[in-house]
Amino acid sequence: MNQPATVEALNMDHLKVPSTDELKKEVSQQVTPTDEVEKKDPRDEESWTFSFDWTDARGKQWIGTFTNKILSIGEQQAVAAAKARFTGGMPWESIDLEMQVINQAVAHMMFSLTPSENASWGKDLRALKDPSLIVQLWTKVSSHETRFFRLSPSEEESQD
Repeated sequence: MNQPATVEALNMDHLKVPSTDELKKEVSQQVTPTDEVEKKDPRDEESWTFSFDWTDARGKQWIGTFTNKILSIGEQQAVAAAKARFTGGMPWESIDLEMQVINQAVAHMMFSLTPSENASWGKDLRALKDPSLIVQLWTKVSSHETRFFRLSPSEEESQD
């Protein structure tokens, strides 16, 4: 028959109550900042200046410095209006997917992107001829939006 143990009969030496200083030290050793917090990314700011350097299929190099800004709700509404104008009154779904991407990118960058003097080719994106150039530029711009709004847990885009 088992008898209930008394408090005195139990050996509780191993259950030492740590001091506050010992607890703080233990917690600080367990909680380490993540790489995300330690690594400050320039795309965390509302405005991000980046270098662009891309060579198209014909061998032409497109170089320049741009500043992208995060758009306000009002500016996002202006982007939506520009996209509607680009379709010429046709339903968005009736436009082929490639042109939807180009229209979205151009409309957005018309309001968010400011080219420097060394990127004068970027002042009128609708005048460009190569849709791949728009896509490459949009990739940089959208990486700013993605990072700023924490839309993706991992970022592979370099932080120029």
